[in-house]
Amino acid sequence: NQHLIDAGWLDLLSAKRLAGPSLHAFINRALGHFSHRIVPWVVEQEFSGRVIYAGGDDVLCLAPAEDAIDIAARLMQLFSAAWVIDTDYQADPWKWRNRDWQGSYDLKAARKRFQIPKQPNPGDAIRLPVPHQDQLEIHCSEREGISIQEADGMLLPMLGHGCSLSAGIVYGHYKTPLGVMLSEARRLLDEMAKERAGRRSIALGHFSRNGLKTQFAVSWDEGGRLKGTKILKDVCNGFKKNSLSRRLPYKLREIMPLVTAARRQIIKQEDHEKASIQWNRLIAGFFANACDSMEKNIFKKEDRKTKEAKEAAFRAWKQGIKLYAEQDGTTPYPAEKAVDGLLVCRYLAGEEEDEQ
Repeated sequence: NQHLIDAGWLDLLSAKRLAGPSLHAFINRALGHFSHRIVPWVVEQEFSGRVIYAGGDDVLCLAPAEDAIDIAARLMQLFSAAWVIDTDYQADPWKWRNRDWQGSYDLKAARKRFQIPKQPNPGDAIRLPVPHQDQLEIHCSEREGISIQEADGMLLPMLGHGCSLSAGIVYGHYKTPLGVMLSEARRLLDEMAKERAGRRSIALGHFSRNGLKTQFAVSWDEGGRLKGTKILKDVCNGFKKNSLSRRLPYKLREIMPLVTAARRQIIKQEDHEKASIQWNRLIAGFFANACDSMEKNIFKKEDRKTKEAKEAAFRAWKQGIKLYAEQDGTTPYPAEKAVDGLLVCRYLAGEEEDEQ
């Protein structure tokens, strides 16, 4: 009522609270559920990885190249949820590692265990069981919701949308020493994902037998919540399905000196809004010309998959330019590094057979 408002309670309740013992206990509980329940199951049951270490919000694991991005995205999805329903909360931790375990490795079934209830508004009540599939968030590696009759079990508190994970992923030749891979993953996490991409990001690096070849980072939420990984996967699928020419990264690399010179001129303008519009039109034109120059039939009608692949490739290239360029137009790295995101995706699509 007005008496409480006049007394200042509204401002008091809106203010940030000091981190007291109860808040510490809540955070420790949420991190414990995440590292001891969620991480092992997601990495080793929902996907085909192997957990090396999991403690709090620190995770180290090995995974097949085709699963790494999805594993990181799934962990991010669960970590930043407000609540997670564990539909098999009585299961013994690490039960699948027991020698006498009689279960099966059904990835589809495993992805039904942890469900995230939708909350249209923060603080909305959650009533178990959740009866309808459309009241649950879709697994980030699936295009459609996994069929489930109802979600019931233990409600686990998580950290919420205000908290996030950053990930560093290194793809390497099987003969590369693991110590080198570990050091490179740590550098990608700290330097690329947290510093250059601004946290809440995923960084990828391709480490061949001759050393680091390409590195790239993108925000999880580029283009929408948890849409950053969709950009990467759409580009990979574009190369795999030949919707994108494998020569596209090299064509864009050729024109990077022109792009860099144009950018230096545009950012000198005092009207930043006008400069932003001009810049977006310019690089869109550069990209369209690069794609058209490699098309055998420029009048061929594009299907939806091709349009999605080209849109994702454009976003990846644009992010690469932003990632490696400073505000004054100078680049601490060679300007050609802007196509690293496309080259990483091209590698993951299986184009470089000698490195598989």
